[in-house]
Amino acid sequence: MKRALPYLLLLLLAFTGCGRDPEPGAPGEVIILMYHRLTAGESTNLYERSVDDFEGDLIWLKNNNVTVIDFAELEKIVSGEKKLTSDAAILTFDDGDHSWYTLAMPLLKQYGMKATFFLCKKIGTGPRSCF
Repeated sequence: MKRALPYLLLLLLAFTGCGRDPEPGAPGEVIILMYHRLTAGESTNLYERSVDDFEGDLIWLKNNNVTVIDFAELEKIVSGEKKLTSDAAILTFDDGDHSWYTLAMPLLKQYGMKATFFLCKKIGTGPRSCF
């Protein structure tokens, strides 16, 4: 159960934020954005985000001075070792879709942002389920 708790937390955070633009609250707050699959065209379901909308997310974060951090930095913030001077976001990708590499990585590099990728298999192969 302890191993499943972080995944359940991420799932809960993802569903509470799906379909909305990121809206951090008071300065110094952290938002976790979870993506599953990017599409070159228009997204057709809840688990997809068009590459244009994803780039819009990155531009919004940059223009609104939201610092993109990773989970190691979040741990330091929670422990008090590091203090946030602005709002922050953690970008995550789930399920191992090939679009991480073909669509997300070029944009992440272009905007100088990092992301956490949760893998349970090789990217773009086999059944979608990790369980």
